[in-house]
Amino acid sequence: MIKGAMAGAVVMMLAGCQLYNEALKPDRQEERYIQATRKGEILNGLKTEAVIVATRLNEFDPEQFKSSEGEYFFIDIYISDDAREPKDRGLNNPLYSLRLSNGSEPIEIKRVEREELLKRNITFASRWGEYFLVKFEPQERRYLDRIKLELMHKNLGVTVLDYGFRNIKAE
Repeated sequence: MIKGAMAGAVVMMLAGCQLYNEALKPDRQEERYIQATRKGEILNGLKTEAVIVATRLNEFDPEQFKSSEGEYFFIDIYISDDAREPKDRGLNNPLYSLRLSNGSEPIEIKRVEREELLKRNITFASRWGEYFLVKFEPQERRYLDRIKLELMHKNLGVTVLDYGFRNIKAE
C-alpha cells in the first residue's frame, strides 16, 4: 500500500514538472520576436545614457515586412536625460542618430504612440520607452545576412546591434 502511494506520488511529481516546463516554453510568435530582437546600451562611465531594443521586423514577420520593399525595425528606446519637448525625444533627439553599418540612413522614422501598441496587442514594448517604426532602403541581397544597426551618440560613441547570424529553427 505504501509502495503504491509512493509510486503514485512520484508519477504525479514528474507529470507536474512536465507541465511546468511546457508552460515556460515560448510560443512561435514569442520565439520569432526573441530571435529578431537585439538590445544595446550607450554608457557614460557607470551611468546608462540610452537603452535601445530593436526588432528587425523583416525577420519577425517576413510576410508583412518584405526585404524587397525595405528593411524595417521596431525601435523601443529609452534615453535617461532625454529632451523635454516630445517632438525631440527618442530617435528625434539631436544628440543621437541611427544608421545601418553600411552607412544607410533611415528613409522614414515614424513615432508610434503607446496607445497604438496596446490596441495592436503589442505587449513586448517597455513601459518607459519611446517607440518608432524605422524604414531603410532595400538592402543588397548579399548584405541581408550581415545587417547591423548602429545607434550613435555625438559624444559618447556607438552601440551596434548585430543581426548577422541565422535564426535557430523552431521545433
